[in-house]
Amino acid sequence: MTNKVFCMAPFVHMYVTPTESDEKICCQANYHNKGNPDWNLERRWSNTDFQRIRQQMTDSPRVAEGEIAHLCSRCIEQESAGVASDRTMFNENYQHIITDIVHGNSLHSPLDLDLRPSNLCNLQCRMCNSSASSQIQKEIAVSSGLINFMGDELIVQADGFTPENMDFLLKNISPSDGSFSRIKFLGGEPTIMPEVHHILDTLIDKKLTDVLINITTNLTNVNASFLRKLEKFPNLFVQYSLDGTGKTLEYIRYPVKWDTIQKNIKIWQGVTDNDTINYTLQAYNVHNLGEFIGWANSINTHYNINMVWSDWDNIYQLPYEYRKHHLQSVDSKIIQHLLHDTTEYSIHKFVRHTKILDQSRNQHIGDYIPELWKLIKSKYN
Repeated sequence: MTNKVFCMAPFVHMYVTPTESDEKICCQANYHNKGNPDWNLERRWSNTDFQRIRQQMTDSPRVAEGEIAHLCSRCIEQESAGVASDRTMFNENYQHIITDIVHGNSLHSPLDLDLRPSNLCNLQCRMCNSSASSQIQKEIAVSSGLINFMGDELIVQADGFTPENMDFLLKNISPSDGSFSRIKFLGGEPTIMPEVHHILDTLIDKKLTDVLINITTNLTNVNASFLRKLEKFPNLFVQYSLDGTGKTLEYIRYPVKWDTIQKNIKIWQGVTDNDTINYTLQAYNVHNLGEFIGWANSINTHYNINMVWSDWDNIYQLPYEYRKHHLQSVDSKIIQHLLHDTTEYSIHKFVRHTKILDQSRNQHIGDYIPELWKLIKSKYN
């Protein structure tokens, strides 16, 4: 019997993030190989972990128990809320691929890549951490409060993008039979990463520009040479990382300026009309979601609502009645699903994290989000 949460990801997809010390099947999955990543990517692609997961995906009739239910819990939760997940995307795009337990597929290499070359970034987003932001890594190094709160783990850049690894990753990325293939760039901020520029140049030189390029950007960089490279790829999909409007966005994504974002998004929309906004719902922007949706509609841009899962600023840190007050008028399947979940965690960790970052960045939540300040004022002080 086929597993009811069967996913094509282990058969076609590779997630490469050399700033982390563990392995994952995809960005949504939980870690399956902790503390022992193999940086020979061709060997990793057919190792016993990948083979075991592929076998379970193919054969296991037991969905509610075991490794797959744990690894894939985020997609399962999204689908239970009635929204599309990465699993549904992988199955739709790669349903025609013949699977192979040992080698993934008949081409013996991934057709879908999620590449995050480093943690190089120019922002310090409140829901982020040092593995995805070099600026946060620097901030932690000089802040005793953040060291105590988040730890002082040194982010070591592994050698994940060697010439040998890149040859393996790209050798069938544009298959001769015309099958769908994709390269997804994230970070950090991929538009300022030398590795991303190099990979784009390699694809252009090898005449592999028919591959779908999916890039996620924080909209702070409109470098002309980078945009000219992207224009050579007719299948370009851009995702904007935005989590609010006005002062809410400026507070979450320090030190961004809202005026800059509004100007830059028009420039990016001149490069592609295939774009969307990735909005991460969190404790800091619950109050702003309705206003954000109105703004996104005004510029004719689609948006996806995702959940922040960190244990210091997810929405469950807030009282249910506060969430309900701000979200009940939002017409969205995932929001309506969340309104039926009355889970509440302790707010103390959220308040502590907020105050530590305010002190580190010379900000004060009361100047940016007065309604949330009113809620947490007594505990903050």
